[in-house]
Amino acid sequence: MSYGSELQLDLADVDIEKLDLKGSLLIEADEPMGGKSENGIRDFTKAGGRCTLHNVTIKNQGIDLQAHQVYWRNEISRKECCKIILHGASEFEAENVTLNGNFSIEVEDGFRVKAFQGKRGVEFKKEKINKPSWGWKYVLQPDYKIALSRS
Repeated sequence: MSYGSELQLDLADVDIEKLDLKGSLLIEADEPMGGKSENGIRDFTKAGGRCTLHNVTIKNQGIDLQAHQVYWRNEISRKECCKIILHGASEFEAENVTLNGNFSIEVEDGFRVKAFQGKRGVEFKKEKINKPSWGWKYVLQPDYKIALSRS
């Protein structure tokens, strides 16, 4: 992360490796802990939004440092940002890409969007999913450390 950059994560499952961030990156799931049952009670399921970013560069102008900010209320004025919004049980994956400038990506419930480097720059592929394609596996080791792996 470069000086003055911003990373906001509002989701339960994220896998980030080798992220180069110069600016603002906001990732939010509208149901980070799963949905609600028919009677409106929180149903803690694995059906929340998931995001994978491997070897990704984000470049934008980020926070407007000249504007008045109220950080504790998350009232932040930005010149540009990359925003990823995950609805329901959706997934976003990006690998070996650079996302430049003001970017907004919304993924519908029950879909996965993959960003990849194509012939004309960054391209996106949308595909239907029936269930989450990955999750985290936790194992307590003999020294009481938690080993985390993606399954």
